[in-house]
Amino acid sequence: MRNKDNISIEEFLKENEQKDLLRFSTAGSIDDGKSTLIGRLLHDSKNVYEDQIASVKKASRERESDEKIDFALLTDGLKAEREQGITIDVAYRYFSTPKRKFIIADTPGHEQYTRNMATGASTANLSIILVDAKNGILPQTKRHAFIASLLGVP
Repeated sequence: MRNKDNISIEEFLKENEQKDLLRFSTAGSIDDGKSTLIGRLLHDSKNVYEDQIASVKKASRERESDEKIDFALLTDGLKAEREQGITIDVAYRYFSTPKRKFIIADTPGHEQYTRNMATGASTANLSIILVDAKNGILPQTKRHAFIASLLGVP
């Protein structure tokens, strides 16, 4: 496997232009794990820079998180999002694998920001609906599923 850090921009673009693009969004109620899932996916697929990880670890310590690293902080970029511990605006993240490239829309679960969820889902090829095992399907979960279906997003 070739080291990604040692290729030119031209080589990178040539490698990635032939890959299929999949756009997907997250959906679900507040605190169902949408941002955490995306942060974990980016981290585990090695699509996060070292300075980002250092920043998130520092922010996790400052928030006195039970976890060593709060993966949700990889997508929650607004100061208000970090302070409140919720997603407010749609956060788009790009990553690629050897076979495909992806654009993920991390959408807010709070009822107040449902409009932002619809914006993020509007360009998606599919939506991943997360459900907290303890809380089950909540009204906002149903609302997100309904919005995705109205938009024709499976």
